[in-house]
Amino acid sequence: MINFRLHQRDTIRGVTDHVKEAIGDAKVDIAEREETVSEGSKIVPENSPAYTYVGNAIRETFGVPIAPELMTGATDSRHYLPLADAVLRFRPFHADPDDLIRVHGTNERVAIDDLASAVDFYTRLMTGLK
Repeated sequence: MINFRLHQRDTIRGVTDHVKEAIGDAKVDIAEREETVSEGSKIVPENSPAYTYVGNAIRETFGVPIAPELMTGATDSRHYLPLADAVLRFRPFHADPDDLIRVHGTNERVAIDDLASAVDFYTRLMTGLK
């Protein structure tokens, strides 16, 4: 089994076709697993209402400039891709290299010092909705 994380420019069909061509052996079965299939994220313009809204909450909470970045993890937000015009992923916690090796593994955790700002961020995000 191979687990692909799709870039925004790619499609499931395109990656599947590429793998079939690269293997080049009709005896090898290539199939998508229905329970984990999701297309790559839609591109959300930086001037869109959703990007602006989330960006403002980030700036107000953390006092930092924002810039677009791809989150490579497959979050539960993938279930909203067919339903929403904009799906933005943001993790309001600090992460250093030691944290990254623990993701979904032994001793996975969030620093206690990060909890207050994360709650503040999510509170701003939810209370600002109209």
